[in-house]
Amino acid sequence: MAIQFRPAIRENVGLFVGLAGGTSSGKTWSAMAMAKGIVGPNGRFVVIDTENKRARHYADSFDFDVYDFEPPYSSARYEEAVKAAFDAGYKAIVVDQFSYEHDGEGGYLDAQTSDLEERVKRYMDKYPSSNLYQVTEKLTPSSWTRPKHDRKRMLQTLLRCSSTVPIIFTFRAEEKTFHTVDGKLVARKTPEWTPLCGKGLPFEMTAFFMLYSEKPGFPVPIKIEGQHKHIFPLDKPLGEESGRLIAEWASGGKKPEPTEADKEFLKAAVAAISSASDMIALESWAKENSSQLKNSPYCEQIRQEYAQVRDRFNKEASA
Repeated sequence: MAIQFRPAIRENVGLFVGLAGGTSSGKTWSAMAMAKGIVGPNGRFVVIDTENKRARHYADSFDFDVYDFEPPYSSARYEEAVKAAFDAGYKAIVVDQFSYEHDGEGGYLDAQTSDLEERVKRYMDKYPSSNLYQVTEKLTPSSWTRPKHDRKRMLQTLLRCSSTVPIIFTFRAEEKTFHTVDGKLVARKTPEWTPLCGKGLPFEMTAFFMLYSEKPGFPVPIKIEGQHKHIFPLDKPLGEESGRLIAEWASGGKKPEPTEADKEFLKAAVAAISSASDMIALESWAKENSSQLKNSPYCEQIRQEYAQVRDRFNKEASA
């Protein structure tokens, strides 16, 4: 199959949004409000709830379905839950919360610990006179192989799902009151909050915010691109409007209705392409009309028509 290139168009862009914070920072409500804005007034979203049915506290504020996610919090089970929500046809998915995938019962860190313990046990059973500390140190790097593989596979699945269904994650955050200066542990003048998750995860996010209990729901960017700053103003709390705007951006923005001129160009283009006498005439038409074609709301339809005629000419030439 020939490799084909086409003009880049922003449409069906994946949406990964992360909200981190401590207790009473507004993570869950903000995530649900954004999901509501994404699905619209008549849509329903789903919450994958790891918080002992806490999502139900907001049942009077939002219409949503829920899955009660209980341990183990493995990467594979998060992958399974999100994929099930995707397959069920929900238009937005809230994962409340995702930190357990990292440090919860059966999560990423637990998986490495269990794997290491099994490896060390097998080794010591075979070589009982070995030094336990040295064996543990030797086998530690390989014990990360399976957890890393499972997390990578999970993220790939979630990213594929998010290309058509936005996913909003909440994370717990912990307060870092000390840091290292010249090898010494020193108290921070201002405590710093850090999301509890894999260190590379924030970079996968479309946007990632820290929320604070002093101003619940008001976003403080961990990661945000310039084109999203108007969607998430820092002086307003996250809400339905945030969800509506980010979903609109991901879909390519509002598309104007085709004008009569657009419709006339479509008719003329189809007629010219279908009546082209040979490949030279076809390519000549494409070159002359490239600018108008690129800006046409019927661009993709015309390109498909062009590809069919081009393929026909190619077959005839090779016959």
